[in-house]
Amino acid sequence: MLFRTVLNVIIYSNIWIGLGAVSFSLLYFQCFNVPIDNQFLGFIFTATFFTYNFQRLVKLRFDKDATNGFRFSWIQANQNLVISLTVLSGSICAVLSYGYVIRHWHLLAIIAFFSFFYVWRLPFSKYNLRSIPLLKIYLVGITWIFTCILLPHLEFGHGKIDERLILFASSLFLFIIAITIPFDIRDVDKDEAEKRTIPQLIGVNRAKYLAILLYCLSHIGLMFFLGFWDYGILISAIFGTIVLYFTKVERTDNYFSILVDSLLITIFLLLNLF
Repeated sequence: MLFRTVLNVIIYSNIWIGLGAVSFSLLYFQCFNVPIDNQFLGFIFTATFFTYNFQRLVKLRFDKDATNGFRFSWIQANQNLVISLTVLSGSICAVLSYGYVIRHWHLLAIIAFFSFFYVWRLPFSKYNLRSIPLLKIYLVGITWIFTCILLPHLEFGHGKIDERLILFASSLFLFIIAITIPFDIRDVDKDEAEKRTIPQLIGVNRAKYLAILLYCLSHIGLMFFLGFWDYGILISAIFGTIVLYFTKVERTDNYFSILVDSLLITIFLLLNLF
């Protein structure tokens, strides 16, 4: 019982996805041989934690039709806890981000715009960014790459946008798109037809195989970036392929929230283990 309670807090309060963002950022530090900066990782964790909780709370408040499932039931039952953690993480994030905001305000403004209006209605419109047909999944990919790859490159790398960075960022963009498709598969019966998500356009099975293809291409890109054969990347590709292959609409939310999101963490761990 205690284990289940702790697991629910980790998963549904978005601690897990926050750790995923930290692991994704660590890929940049490792692959570009940049010394790890703990303040930046703290910023990434709190920013991700705050953003995902904020988006869930907004959906819970304004989009009741999209809040079915155990995740939102848990959030509703623990709303005071979630709100308190969201405020706390937002406050810590604001403190940690001070220097980055001054130096990279233009990039952070774009990230904040995408994150806020992903769930909040655009000015003078009844739609948010998530509702715009074909846009949703690409916004997720772009936001993750801007936050976890481009921002640390501008802050800690030489800042030059060269071929190596483009190859690395493109590979991880495909990675994010690949692991986001299963969530569109999960929601295929809930999303409005106007959203035109990938599973709605090409069907669930084809969307699943597309996710596998993009996932494998992302790992091939990383191999080319590293310039050598890496068993960690190979095992990550195999493990992720298995997870994506067994994606079904009928899977419980834990399959997506724990297993699919864990791919953000396993790729970094496997790269270091082999």
